[in-house]
Amino acid sequence: MDRLAALLSVVASAPRLKETKMIVKASGNVTPPLSSNNNFTCDVPGCKYSTPRSDSMKTHNALKHGVNVTWYKCDVENCTHKAKQLSDINRHKAHVHDIGARWFPCSEEGCEYSSKNPGNLRNHMANVHFINVVWHHCQQEGCVFKAKSSGHLKSHLANKHLIGVKWHSCDRPGCTHRAKSAGDLRKHRANIHNIDVVWHFCPEKGCDYKAKEAGQISKHKAHVHNINVKWHYCLSGTNSSRCKFKAKSAGHIRNHMQNKHGIGVVFQPCSVVGCDYKAKQPCELSRHMKRNHPELPPSPTSDNLTTTT
Repeated sequence: MDRLAALLSVVASAPRLKETKMIVKASGNVTPPLSSNNNFTCDVPGCKYSTPRSDSMKTHNALKHGVNVTWYKCDVENCTHKAKQLSDINRHKAHVHDIGARWFPCSEEGCEYSSKNPGNLRNHMANVHFINVVWHHCQQEGCVFKAKSSGHLKSHLANKHLIGVKWHSCDRPGCTHRAKSAGDLRKHRANIHNIDVVWHFCPEKGCDYKAKEAGQISKHKAHVHNINVKWHYCLSGTNSSRCKFKAKSAGHIRNHMQNKHGIGVVFQPCSVVGCDYKAKQPCELSRHMKRNHPELPPSPTSDNLTTTT
């Protein structure tokens, strides 16, 4: 009687087992397993990352710690760029090689700016056209700095007030360089020590220019080939008497406003006693020192600088 009951139990369960098997086969996707305690913890010393998914842990280990990395390489000729995610390769090809790029043009009349990133377009609208600007103010006593992005404010706090700085030191023997961001350290290692250099090539036919930073390619294309030029406009005067000067870099605009309109000038006086010379640019002061006081090195200090607005 017991054996009969057991057989009936097996027969009754058979259709359910078959149904379950068919469902798994039909879906084709199996959800990665969860840990028994619903939590995978990174075992790299000092890392506190945890997740309930095994695939998320594998991705974390690859991206953050370089464990079991699957490298994806750019298939453009002469390009040595590689990334840990296929999406990064697609983004690289769009930004560097203009392959599969989607452009976001500025909607302001007469402005020819366009960007491959909607965030860059928002920054352009705020920085150039003052549209939807959200000011971020420095809260340090006596500091009147303000920025149009929280990132710029964060950089200001780190660079000027040493707040929130995390130093990144170069590990090359004998090099004492340190940077305030991992990105700056990578640039230093590439530019100074030629470590992990990723060359970026100008895509224009017949142009052999290459650079270690994608930003330099963008500047080169704008200044040499007039491609995707981001114009910076002089802000002096009112709408009716606005200065029409424009430049391809913010630095040129600052120099123009200082030299032509006397706006934002930081005068740097000659350090020689009895000499009344003062310059608007460090290079001008350096030339003055070489011509008029060759026996002394240029020594402008921030203690005796005067600013005009």
